[in-house]
Amino acid sequence: MRTYLSFTIIFLIQASLFAQIKLKANQMEGYVISSESSRKEVIIEVEDINFPWAFQQNVKYYDKSLLAGGRVKREDKKLCVPGVIVEFGTQKRKFIFVNHSAKVSSNKNKLNAAISKFKEDENTDFFSEVIHDGKIQLLKFYNIPEISDADYDNEAIIQTCINDSNEKFDILLAKKGFSPKSVSDLNFNKFFDECPAVLNKFEHGEYVIKPSKGLKAFFGKEGLSGLKLEMAVNEIIQDYEENCGK
Repeated sequence: MRTYLSFTIIFLIQASLFAQIKLKANQMEGYVISSESSRKEVIIEVEDINFPWAFQQNVKYYDKSLLAGGRVKREDKKLCVPGVIVEFGTQKRKFIFVNHSAKVSSNKNKLNAAISKFKEDENTDFFSEVIHDGKIQLLKFYNIPEISDADYDNEAIIQTCINDSNEKFDILLAKKGFSPKSVSDLNFNKFFDECPAVLNKFEHGEYVIKPSKGLKAFFGKEGLSGLKLEMAVNEIIQDYEENCGK
């Protein structure tokens, strides 16, 4: 009798485990932190894990306890609203709230985005991934393409958008007293004012990133994006941390 009960208990435990929802590729264990500094362990859900920009907008989350209850209903999933949620993350990645004008892929839309940026009428709330944490944070922000319903059915268009976003991402810098800003918008003299070593090299053109003004910074041959931009910024941050970052 005891043996029978033992097998029954084991069977029920296994059945309970199998009843839990298996996470899909676009779902992962993580956390959210609200603007009130409260942290909650949750399941993070994005539209499509293959989209580089997927973690920047329309991110959803729901309570882990719902995994044991069968199918998670749509109304149980909450939108990760930038600003209301100031940070969320998974096991190896962290994203923080930024107010940044998203650059889309086409040249026409890039020009419109740049003009809007100068007019200061295109501030939009997103999340951006922290790729370097320290006294200065480096954030990676992917271009967000305009994709129509018809485009979603065209694999070639979607792959072009993915490739373009992966190759032309932007780097944002942030530190205490300075909200995240694109390198192209950064006032280096103010941002690095406590680090003469960096300012001296920058003013003498010793970095890949040079002092520049106007639309040339966005569209000129000297304009940087993607991996080249990330490497150029890392060179500056390395100098900063070695000389002034303690």
